[in-house]
Amino acid sequence: MKFFANIDLEKVGINDEHKGKMVIASRYKQVFMGMNEVIEVKRLSDIDAQNMFWDRVGKELKDNPHIKREAELIIKFCSGMPYLIKLIGNYLTKMSPAEDVNLPAVWRNTWDELTSPTGEPKGDLETVYKSLKLEIDRLKTNDKSCFLYLASFPSTYELLHDNIIECWRAEQLLKDFEKLGVARDRGSSLLVYFLNHFLLEKGTKEAQYKMFEFYQRLASRFAKNDKNYIREPRILMMGDSFPDPSPEECNFEGTSTLLLQEISCFPQFPSPVYELLRLLELYKAKIKNLPSSISSLKNLRGMYLKYCDQLRVLCDEVGELQNLEILDIRHTGIYNLPPVVGNLTTLKCLRVSFRNNVTNQVNGWAREMISPKVIARLHSLEELGIDANPTDGRWDQIVGSIVTEVATLKELTTLCFYFPTVKSFKKFISESKSWNRKHEWKPERLRSFNIIVGQQQEDSLIEFDSSRWSAEKLLRFSSGEGEDFPDAILKVLKQAFSFELIAHKAANLSVFSADNLTGLQVCTIKNCPEMKSIIDGSDAAFQCLNKLYIDDLPKLEHIWKNPTVSSSRLTKLTNLKLKGCRSLRVLFSGTMVLGLNQLQQIQIEDCQAIEEIIGDGSVVASGALPKLKELELVNLPLLFNICNDATLTWKSLEMLKIDACVELKNFPSTFQRAEKLRSIYCTEDPWKQLVWPNDNNVTKNRFQNLRRSF
Repeated sequence: MKFFANIDLEKVGINDEHKGKMVIASRYKQVFMGMNEVIEVKRLSDIDAQNMFWDRVGKELKDNPHIKREAELIIKFCSGMPYLIKLIGNYLTKMSPAEDVNLPAVWRNTWDELTSPTGEPKGDLETVYKSLKLEIDRLKTNDKSCFLYLASFPSTYELLHDNIIECWRAEQLLKDFEKLGVARDRGSSLLVYFLNHFLLEKGTKEAQYKMFEFYQRLASRFAKNDKNYIREPRILMMGDSFPDPSPEECNFEGTSTLLLQEISCFPQFPSPVYELLRLLELYKAKIKNLPSSISSLKNLRGMYLKYCDQLRVLCDEVGELQNLEILDIRHTGIYNLPPVVGNLTTLKCLRVSFRNNVTNQVNGWAREMISPKVIARLHSLEELGIDANPTDGRWDQIVGSIVTEVATLKELTTLCFYFPTVKSFKKFISESKSWNRKHEWKPERLRSFNIIVGQQQEDSLIEFDSSRWSAEKLLRFSSGEGEDFPDAILKVLKQAFSFELIAHKAANLSVFSADNLTGLQVCTIKNCPEMKSIIDGSDAAFQCLNKLYIDDLPKLEHIWKNPTVSSSRLTKLTNLKLKGCRSLRVLFSGTMVLGLNQLQQIQIEDCQAIEEIIGDGSVVASGALPKLKELELVNLPLLFNICNDATLTWKSLEMLKIDACVELKNFPSTFQRAEKLRSIYCTEDPWKQLVWPNDNNVTKNRFQNLRRSF
């Protein structure tokens, strides 16, 4: 690899006969392509960051009350980055005077310099700036603007993946991409680049990102020195969740992104704001109406009204927003999508929900959820999400006509939709102009979807997730009408990442044919009364499957019936959960378990007949299940054995949970070689009945120390 072109491996003892391991550290993830194992070094925890900081500056200063406040701020500012803690710690060590009387002044000055509005770090800290500047300078002008735009948000604010891209789109930072879907692809690639080069970090939840606080403060310096970056303020955030002033006290000058949370009234904008505003979000705003002046937002490209539950109607002036591309009106009090929405001919993304089951009466008649001919007039629409309450009869009455309108959309690439009957779904697949348009270079009909087919209970209907809007490919099929699977279902299934089969009478999934299952990453099977096995025979299905969830299959006898050595055997499976399978006696056969090299978590619950986890009296390779970290066994009254092979090393196992498994008394012998085991959850009475191996109480004493309460 070119990264190591100047390294003489012979000089460090690495040659053709070398039998050891080589450890390489780098900030760039692409360096690790082809490595046997990659370990991502995460930010330090708060405690570890504090310990490292005080190790650097001197533990004798830790209890000094005169620098306590600055120390806490500086540690938080370092964001758990070891090299930044080291730099600032070394700086403080050199600058700390011998006389304590001057110590507070030095620490206060250090904090002031770190948070200087000019973004001008001093001394050793300049090294961090130069390192970051090198990364920023590699970016194209527009990509650099995308990065610096994110620095305008508060340091603690975490942004959803798709919301970031939609902000960039609204701000014209992705204006070179006419199609919204193509812009999303470009934005996704850019976020991956930022993450891989440590310009951004992952948030606390999946698909969330935030900028390192120190980088954020340096961003103003980059913007100041870069003539290509628009330097006027872009983002203004107000509301109970932000420390900003009230709308009456704010300076709106230069604002193009306005995020308002939980405000009680719609602010009165000065005229320049109407000309510049491109993105408006009212989150949980306590407003009942939008003002007629909203029609003056001529350049508005994105409007989000999520969780404005007191908002009942969209005013007619909304139809005058002729540049609007994204409209999100989920979880509002809006009971009807009015005809005026059809005037938004530039709209590319519409997300709407009708969850409140409001049947507003007009002259004694219940108003329809969606006025006729609204969807059909949105010729530019690429993304459509309609979240309907399955118990609201209005949806059943209009779904046929809405499907007809959706089928006319030629540009549709993303669809989140509830088809209450198979008939309505077949109609969409057969009539949809976007689905049936042929692209030799692009076989996917829809780039993302959340499609639910068949009658649903209110508590079981999955709401589409806008954080995964651009990548979600979920199909849920709920039907007790027979064993057949309509061809329309199979067409979508072949493109799905996630599949849920509910209340179907199939005996196994082999009736789908393996070709339709190869791309699945997540599979959930629930309440299928006739299913006896998930896969039957040697079909090479589930080649990409990561997660398998099985719930309430009373006749299930096998997960994989008669697997062969040559079959794929769920080789990429990481998570397996079973619940309520009352006929399953053995979880894995010896042949099957040999292929589970990626399995990390097993949860088995309420399976009344299960007797063994690995059965057939099997002797398996000592390295079987090499990545299993967690094993949970709950309410398995007949389970008496995990595995007959005592040589199994369980080399990654960290957690055991054994509850209400009254016959399982020998598990200490099974897991005595699990060196990484850190916790065992088991109640008192079963613990007293355990049979311990004859090793002079070594295992017993060790397991006693590992035992935890529920």
